[in-house]
Amino acid sequence: MGIEPYMFNKKQLKRLLSSLRVVMTSAILVVLFIFITLISQSYLRLIEINATVDAFKTQAIPAVTNSSLLYSQINKLTYLSERMVIARNEPELRKTITDLESHLAEITKVALSIDDTTFFRTQLNTVIGEILELQELVKQNLIINQEFEDKQTKIYETYREILDLSKSFKGNLKQSKYFEWQRELADVLIPLGELNQTAYLHKIKKLGAHFETHLLHLENFWDTEQDLEYNLLTPKIANMRQLVLGPDGLVPLKKKITRLNGRLRGRANFMHNLIEDFSNQAEYSGYRKKTDVINKAKQQQNDILKQIKITGIMGSFAIVMLIAVLWLLHTRIVKRLILLKNNIKKKQQGDNVAIETKGYDEIADIAYSFNVYFKTVTQQKLILEELSLSDSLTNVPNRRAFDIRIENEWTTARREKWPMAVIMIDIDCFKLYNDNYGHGQGDKCLKQVAAALENAIPRSTDFIARYGGEEFSCILQNTSQEGALLVAERLVQSVYKQEILHDYSVVTNRVTVSVGVSFVDFAEEELSIEKLQIRADKALYKAKQKGRNQFHLYDSKTMT
Repeated sequence: MGIEPYMFNKKQLKRLLSSLRVVMTSAILVVLFIFITLISQSYLRLIEINATVDAFKTQAIPAVTNSSLLYSQINKLTYLSERMVIARNEPELRKTITDLESHLAEITKVALSIDDTTFFRTQLNTVIGEILELQELVKQNLIINQEFEDKQTKIYETYREILDLSKSFKGNLKQSKYFEWQRELADVLIPLGELNQTAYLHKIKKLGAHFETHLLHLENFWDTEQDLEYNLLTPKIANMRQLVLGPDGLVPLKKKITRLNGRLRGRANFMHNLIEDFSNQAEYSGYRKKTDVINKAKQQQNDILKQIKITGIMGSFAIVMLIAVLWLLHTRIVKRLILLKNNIKKKQQGDNVAIETKGYDEIADIAYSFNVYFKTVTQQKLILEELSLSDSLTNVPNRRAFDIRIENEWTTARREKWPMAVIMIDIDCFKLYNDNYGHGQGDKCLKQVAAALENAIPRSTDFIARYGGEEFSCILQNTSQEGALLVAERLVQSVYKQEILHDYSVVTNRVTVSVGVSFVDFAEEELSIEKLQIRADKALYKAKQKGRNQFHLYDSKTMT
């Protein structure tokens, strides 16, 4: 007895230490302690800064000036590099390169005097390397453009030679033929201007196809003429083809120029971005030093004292805010968890309590999971209950379902003063059927009879169940006596029409049923469930006595 309280208290302590509330509160307290420590350290650091500002001011001001000078000189690099890219001849390019080299020497001299010497030297070396590569690309571009212009000149010369040569046999041709020849020749030359202006590869390829088409026209133009004088044009046209479409022709050269211009522009853009980045770094370095030195130097004492006061205020505010956060966590998390726990307990006890699932946090996820769990359990319970109320052989409701249903229907009929009928159904000579055809065939027969009886019920509110063995029972709610007899007749006929063979029946050679009907109108009389069922049984017995395969209505005047 002396150990039990100790064990109980130890268990309680373990549960308390493992609870989410204690864990979260402890974590927040630790964070609060760290936060206060950091504020204290920041406060001490501010006091130390006050002693170091003077020394920093005297050493860094020259570096600020040099950073500003470096920034202005770097910006000039963009202009000089762009001037190199757009150079149109060799002398202009050489002049620009000389200016670039002189300017880079000045930048190098300034960069070496700044504290960030390693960084700026690396950046500067990268820029110089890019300028040298850009210079080579510009030289290549000038050479290829010169080749392109020379090739254009030769094409125009060849065109004039072909035109002059064709004039010598103008008199031997029809005028229309000669004009067609001139048009074809002009069609080769006209797109040269467009080729010279375009800067797109797909357009160059399209123009190349155009040249190919019209050069073929020129080559095949004189195939119908037999005079050898026309053959003098062949080498000229072949030369024009070589000048336009050959490996070193105008079209391949234009493709090379376009690609090189793309590389040149890409390299130039990259270098401009590099220079801009270099410039931004220099600007930032100057701005940083200027901010750290000039502004802080002018107001060092006042700023430090102000910072100390601000830090103290911020620390106090942070503590208040953290306490507020603790309160918020308690309200939004701890209380919600307690509520969730209580609701789950009530749900387990059978109370109809809604578990709140609003929000997107872990508590809402837990609540949602419990809702899904309870919903699944409820559905499984309903399925089990449905299975317990269904006959496994015939798939119609079983005796238990019948007892529940008749209780509900009887109560409703008494309350509403409705008429009600109960019908008892029995398969005639079923024992003889089982004995002679076997139980397997007997089960099949029961299934067919159950299906026929179920199909004979006209309304969805009517109910039929397997009462036991070969007996079935039907409940008709709010039905007149005439309606009940009509249903009874349909039940008898529905089974009879199935034509289920029964050579051992004393009635006929097929399976039949006998039906007993018990009717009561609660507006006129009161009748218990037991008496309602007994009357149906008696009516069934009477139908059997009368020869089976028929129905009979219980009559209180003639039957006791």
